[in-house]
Amino acid sequence: MCIGGISYGEKSDVTDLSSRPIVTNVDFADSSLFNAFIDKSHPEHQIIKDNLFFLAICHAIVTENKNGKIIYNAASPDELALVNFAKFVGVEYMGLDD
Repeated sequence: MCIGGISYGEKSDVTDLSSRPIVTNVDFADSSLFNAFIDKSHPEHQIIKDNLFFLAICHAIVTENKNGKIIYNAASPDELALVNFAKFVGVEYMGLDD
């Protein structure tokens, strides 16, 4: 993934991803993106946050609540992968208020 001209995902240096949500279609372990997203003083923090927010909301996915868990229903596997990636990093799509 390239955000603000910086490529993320070229390295896989995170060995313990157990604190991350379990999602499908995501294979990502680059600590530089995680660290920049968490550190509000990082120069790339806001652009990463904005891009993850856009991934989380710009799609046609419909949510379903099953036993208190949000399930994504997507016609496009690409949209599902992008929304799951945003969730994996820390920006979760919760659905629309009716």
